[in-house]
Amino acid sequence: MNLNRLSTLLAMACLGVSFAWSVGAPTDDQAPAAKRLTTMKDGYWVKSAGEMRDVMMKGNLEAHFDMSTLRGTKGLYALGPVAGLQGEITVLDGKPSITTLREGKPIVNEAWPKACFLVYAQVEAWQKVPVSKEVETLEQLEPFVLGAARKAGLDVEKPFPFLVSGTPNLLKYHVIWKSDGLPHTKELHQKAKVAFQLKDREVEMIGFYSDKHHGIFTHHDSNIHVHARSKDGKDAGHVDALTLRGNMTLHLPVASMPKNPAADLRKVPGNQVSVQAHADVVSKFVEKGFEESRKVHPVPRPGEGK
Repeated sequence: MNLNRLSTLLAMACLGVSFAWSVGAPTDDQAPAAKRLTTMKDGYWVKSAGEMRDVMMKGNLEAHFDMSTLRGTKGLYALGPVAGLQGEITVLDGKPSITTLREGKPIVNEAWPKACFLVYAQVEAWQKVPVSKEVETLEQLEPFVLGAARKAGLDVEKPFPFLVSGTPNLLKYHVIWKSDGLPHTKELHQKAKVAFQLKDREVEMIGFYSDKHHGIFTHHDSNIHVHARSKDGKDAGHVDALTLRGNMTLHLPVASMPKNPAADLRKVPGNQVSVQAHADVVSKFVEKGFEESRKVHPVPRPGEGK
C-alpha cells in the first residue's frame, strides 16, 4: 500500500465518523437508554432518577423512570419503588424481581415497570470480602461496607453498589403497597408498608452506599439503601432489619478500566450502531491501513521515537 492509498483510507475514516454522528447517534426520542449507558471508567457506574423525598414528603407517586429502557443491559443492578407505590423493584445482574401483593402475600414476577424513583448501576466485575463476625445488624453493616470499600480502592466520595450474600438468621423486609386512594403523606407512607420476614433463608442483597444522596435514594438517617431477594426467588423487597451470624459475603465492584469500553454499548432502534461503536470500527480500519503502509514505508508511530 502506498501513501496515496493511506490518504484515501483516512478520508474514508473521516466520512465514517461523520456518518456515525449524523446517522448512528441516538436522539432524545429515539434511545434514551443508549445515552444512559456510559463507559465504565471505574469498572462500574451509578445513576439515579426521581427522588425519595418527593415521594415521602410531597406525595409525588408519578413515574420518573421507565425501566424498560434498561432491558437487556448486562451487569445491571437496581432498586426502588414501582410507580404509584404498587410494589418493590429489585434487579440483580440484569434480572428484575418485581414484588406486588395478592391477598396480602408477596408475589414476585419478572417485569420492567415504571418507577417513582430508581437508583441503578452497571458493574463489570465483583470482588469478594468476608463479612466480619462482629457485624450482626443492618446498622453495623453500613460502616463495614464503607471500610471495605476504602481498602478495595473504591472512590467512596461517589455512590457505589454492593452485594451481600449468605444465610442470615433473620431478614425483615417490606413491600410498599398503597391502596387507600388518599393523597400520600409521610404517615400514610408508613402504613403502606406491608412487612414480611425470612428466617434462615439464603438471600442475595443489592445495596447502594452514598453519604451525599440523603432523600434522593437513601433515607436521611442512613447512607445505605438495601433490597433483598431470596435464593429461590419467591421473596424480594426493601430490607428493614438484619440478624447476621457470620456466614455472609460482601461483594464490591472491581475498580478497574474495562479492556474494551465500547463492548457493552447497546444498539439503538433501527439497528443503528452507537457513535462509540462506529468510532471503534473506524479506528480498526485506519489502524489496519497504517500497518499495511508501514510494510512499504517504515515510518515510526507518534511517540515511537525519531
